Amino acid sequence: MAAASTNKEDKLVGLDLIARLGAPTAELREQVISILEKAKDEDILQGAYYAMGTVEGNNDDKSRIAQCAKRDAQKDRQELKRRALSALASNLDDQEGFDILLAALNSPSKVIIAEAMKGISKHASFADEGVADKFLELLALHGADKHLRRSALSALDSLSLSAVQKKRRDELERTDASR
Repeated sequence: MAAASTNKEDKLVGLDLIARLGAPTAELREQVISILEKAKDEDILQGAYYAMGTVEGNNDDKSRIAQCAKRDAQKDRQELKRRALSALASNLDDQEGFDILLAALNSPSKVIIAEAMKGISKHASFADEGVADKFLELLALHGADKHLRRSALSALDSLSLSAVQKKRRDELERTDASR
């Protein structure tokens, strides 16, 4: 398979093909995970995360993917970071991974913040009251950005909010309706 090639362009084509057609075999799944574990080239890593959108695996696979995503969520390249955060959210297995999603809320990139919010909302059981406060803060701060605003409102719906937080959320949502 092209994903196993040593040639960068062949590898990228193979990963794109896996992403478009799906990865039904254990062999292809293992190849993509192996690429995530071994590749240093950020284009290849980005392609592997793209292919991961179609890969389903067992708990060991999920743990291996989460470890790679934790590493790559720290990279500077925005699209690689976004894809790594998405993979981390899909394969989250511990508080450390959740803390990486939380840290991404401090990114200057609204795309990264929105991806982190989406991931956090999938794992609300890890969240404490401070997470809701952070979402409310981001909602107030980035209220003019409709995409980020909607991401924050949706993420807030997944969390257990105190009465004060619910009131603040409702006020901010009403502000959204008037924009």
